[in-house]
Amino acid sequence: MQHERPAIPAGESSSEKNDFLLAKIVVETSVYHFDQEFFYEIPKDLLNKLKPGCRVLVPFGVSNKHKIGMVLSIEKFNGFSDIFQDINAKNNDVDMSKIKQIFELIDETPIFNQEFISLVKYMKEKYYCTYFDAIKTILPNYISKKKKKLIKIVNISPTADLINIKMTESRRSVLDIISKKGELSFKEIFYFTGTKYSVIELLIKKGILECRHIEEKTNFFKGKLKDSKDKLILTPDQEKAYKDLCCSYLGKNKISLLYGITGSGKTSVFIKMIEKIRKKGREVIVMVPEIALTPQITSIFYSHFGKEIAIFHSYLSDLERFDQWNRVKNGEAKIVIGTRSAVFAPFEDIGLIILDEEQESSYKSESTPRYHAREIAKFRCKYHNAMLILSSATPSVESFYAASTGRYRLIKLAERYGNAKLPEVSVVDMNLELLNGNSSIFSRQLICCLNENVKSKKQSILLLNRRGYNTFVTCRSCKKVMTCRYCSISMTYHKTNNMLMCHYCGYSVKFDKKCTECGELQVCCSGIGTQKVEQELQELIPKAKIMRMDADTTMKVASYEKTLSAFANLEFDILVGTQMVAKGLDFPNVTLVGVLSSDASLYSSDFRSYEKTFALLTQVVGRSGRGAQPGKAIVQTLTPENPIIGLAAEQNYEEFYKTEIKIRKAMLYPPFTSICVVGFLGNLEIDAINASNYFFELLISKAKNEHKELPLRVLGPSPALIFKMSNKYRYKIIIKFRNCKEFRNLMAELKMIFQKNNKYKHVTLFIDGSPHTIF
Repeated sequence: MQHERPAIPAGESSSEKNDFLLAKIVVETSVYHFDQEFFYEIPKDLLNKLKPGCRVLVPFGVSNKHKIGMVLSIEKFNGFSDIFQDINAKNNDVDMSKIKQIFELIDETPIFNQEFISLVKYMKEKYYCTYFDAIKTILPNYISKKKKKLIKIVNISPTADLINIKMTESRRSVLDIISKKGELSFKEIFYFTGTKYSVIELLIKKGILECRHIEEKTNFFKGKLKDSKDKLILTPDQEKAYKDLCCSYLGKNKISLLYGITGSGKTSVFIKMIEKIRKKGREVIVMVPEIALTPQITSIFYSHFGKEIAIFHSYLSDLERFDQWNRVKNGEAKIVIGTRSAVFAPFEDIGLIILDEEQESSYKSESTPRYHAREIAKFRCKYHNAMLILSSATPSVESFYAASTGRYRLIKLAERYGNAKLPEVSVVDMNLELLNGNSSIFSRQLICCLNENVKSKKQSILLLNRRGYNTFVTCRSCKKVMTCRYCSISMTYHKTNNMLMCHYCGYSVKFDKKCTECGELQVCCSGIGTQKVEQELQELIPKAKIMRMDADTTMKVASYEKTLSAFANLEFDILVGTQMVAKGLDFPNVTLVGVLSSDASLYSSDFRSYEKTFALLTQVVGRSGRGAQPGKAIVQTLTPENPIIGLAAEQNYEEFYKTEIKIRKAMLYPPFTSICVVGFLGNLEIDAINASNYFFELLISKAKNEHKELPLRVLGPSPALIFKMSNKYRYKIIIKFRNCKEFRNLMAELKMIFQKNNKYKHVTLFIDGSPHTIF
């Protein structure tokens, strides 16, 4: 609808009558180098309705196409002369005649408060993103998209004419898998057959398949959670930690690192702190690193706080996430539990944010905006004068350094809860196993202990951080390695669907022994994945009930909860899984943990490889012996002499830290410097190379001429660790720098210059100012 412009009487002096209002608005789809706050005139009929934090439709660009914008502020001026003077003080090229008028108000009430408006500005400046990149990250998709995301489920139609249809190989594979497994989603059919969605759509169009759409919903509470009126009693060690946290809450330094060994009962301390915060009427956010952890922690928290809790994680449908977001926004929920996105819960008075397993990489976003939940949590805690608890048995080196130097308050839990003791750990040299004639995945000691556990009705967890059946496929004749068509990575063989799959882009093909290079029937598989572990274990221990938990078995929304509930209810003896089984899970009947390949992550080029390996081993070993029965852990390795293996077996974090911090200081790695990665993605390798060289030259020139006092160490353009992914060639520049506003302004300026150069318009550039892994 068109609005009436407010009249500005000519010749009138400054008064309440001729105050003139303009809205500062950021607009969706603005490219980075053109992304700024724009002044828009407010129509007369919206003067009393428009508020900061509301979305609007505005004319934008030469064509005046209607775009969604968000009002960040409304500013008052005394006539056109004041407007002209104010705008041109900041924007010398503003043409007053081109100020446009807001077309329509979308939100009757603001969806962002002043805190979120400030957070959007903070994210743009810190993460080199557009305003709307930040806005969309904070908002649930249901609000930003205004539509539901429905799941398509298909089955063979009862009236299907299977005789007269032309049966291609892809069509037959779809029908065969549905006949075998029954009703399936599009995603599951793609996993089992590799068939394009267009084939499924065609079968629906021809009446061979019937399709229905569902909005899959999760029942978070009903029928599975009970209220508990038992008063929580802390151990003396927990009570001391709780009192220390209370002192921290009242003090100036409100960031605490709760460092406690595995099984020390950190969750009980969390609950007592949350009770204290809730008595003050304030709100709480609790974050966990894995979706797999949310059902268990939800059950625990619901027994104490009832339906005050809301759930945030990526496996919620758009509508579910909007419902949970709305409960928070309307004041129905006071405690949010979830993964990384929970940090954006729309609370008005946050008293406490908890980041459990704070060292985990899943708290870091690998897409724009490349934020870390810990940094957003710090921003929100500062805004609300709230407390931040970072918690882990294996804190990040940066966090432990901050606690050791007084920037955070260090609080320790040194004892396991109750009578539980740390497990007895054995390190098995798999080289000796091979010399003694055992070429199995499993050491003889591990198989013996697994058998004993099955007989005594105790449970076991096995960790192998590689999914699939075989992890390497090659031709024995011509030595060709079967790699992804779109990525510079080898394919993984999945036996459940007889497919070769890329774990990066999802590309898949049917496994064939005939080599595509030489034509010989010599294609063979090697390497070990979780599927192979499951199969071989079943052959070795036929009576064992074995469950596998990895990305392939948890494609459905409720898969995590069903898997873990079944294991908790003692329906299975052995749980085989990737790293999702290594952290935070608490099963009192688990008395044995086996790590099948502890060397896999030790020798990568990532400077955090030792830290990540130590954390993973320590965490998974800590799943054993958490109940009344003593626990064991068996760590299989080809390099038993590596000190990281020994320190993880001893659960000795502080000794690991002493060694690692010396290496970081000598090599000038965080926490003694900051690291920035500038990435370049191009359809052609030469484009990515040229773009990275151009940016590198710009950076060197600017640094030498305009930022001489800014300390920088720059590693020039080089291929990424995986130099081709999803058909994009990838190059990088690595910069060691001092984290300051001058550096961020420099990088923002370079990004704008780069994007204005049409020569590189087909190259995507990103800047990650705090990468968790080197690109």
